[in-house]
Amino acid sequence: MSRAPPLFVSSPAAESPAEPERVVAMALEVETVGPRALAAVDRLVEEGKLLPLLEVLRQIPPDQAGSGLVWERIATPDMVRRLVAKEPVDFTILDRLVPRVGVAAAEPLLEALAVAESRSTRRGLLGQLARLGSGIAPMVVARLDDERWYFTRNLLALLEDLPAVPDDFSPARLALSLLVTLQSVPDAALPLVVSRATDREIAPDLRVLAIRVLGCTAAPAAFETLLRLTSGGRSFLGREKLPPKSPELLVALTALAVGWGADPQARATLARAAASSDPEIRDATDPTAASR
Repeated sequence: MSRAPPLFVSSPAAESPAEPERVVAMALEVETVGPRALAAVDRLVEEGKLLPLLEVLRQIPPDQAGSGLVWERIATPDMVRRLVAKEPVDFTILDRLVPRVGVAAAEPLLEALAVAESRSTRRGLLGQLARLGSGIAPMVVARLDDERWYFTRNLLALLEDLPAVPDDFSPARLALSLLVTLQSVPDAALPLVVSRATDREIAPDLRVLAIRVLGCTAAPAAFETLLRLTSGGRSFLGREKLPPKSPELLVALTALAVGWGADPQARATLARAAASSDPEIRDATDPTAASR
C-alpha cells in the first residue's frame, strides 16, 4: 500500500513523506497503528477526506491488526453527529459508518431528523434509522411526546418500519392522540379517522378517540359521520331517535355541540339529546363537556 499510488489526492505543495494519507497507509500495511497514525486519521477527517479513508479500510481484512483502532477513531456517535449537522448530508459515508457505530448512532440521527428541512434528507435519515433495527425502538418511543407534531409523525412512520416495537406501545392510539392536539385534521388523515370512528371491530376506546378527533375539523365528511353516529333511526311513529347510550354517542354529541352547534341538523339532534331522561346524554349536549 505504501508503494502504490496514493489513494488520497493532495496538492503538490502538501506532499511530503509525512503526509497523513501516507502515514495511515503505511501504518495499516505494517499493521502497527500508533499515536502518529491516529493523529493522521484525525487530520484526514478535518480535511474532509473521510470517504477516501473509508475506501482504504474497505480494502483491509476486518481482522487485520490496526484497522480496528482506526475504526474506533472514526465510527463514533460524535462523527455521525458531525456528518448530519449540515445539509446536504453525505449518505454515501453514512451508509458505511452507521453500521459500524450501531445503535449508538440513533441519537444523533434522531436529533438531525427533528430539524431536517429537506424532504430527501428526512427520507435518508429515516432509512438509516430503520436499518439499525428494533434496538432503537425505546429511544424512538421516548421522543413521541415531542411538541413538534411533524417530528412525531416521522417517528411514527419509523416505528412502522421497525421489525418490532415495545409490547405496550399502541401506534394507532398515539396517532389519533396526535391529531387531537392539532387545530385541524389534515385532509389526508380524515378518511382514516372516519374509518376508525365507525369500525366496530376495533377497540371501543380507539373509536371514542377517533370520534373526538372528528370534532377537531370542520370537514363535511366529519359532520356527516357525527350525524350518523348520533342517529338511531326512526321510532314506530316516524320520529327521529337517538341510538342507545354509549361512550361513542356521548362523545359524538359533544363534538356536534362544540363544532356544529349552529347547524340546523346538529341543533335538531342536540335538542333530542337535551330532552333525554338520561342526565349523561343531556350533559353531552353542553359544549363545555369537551373540556371535562
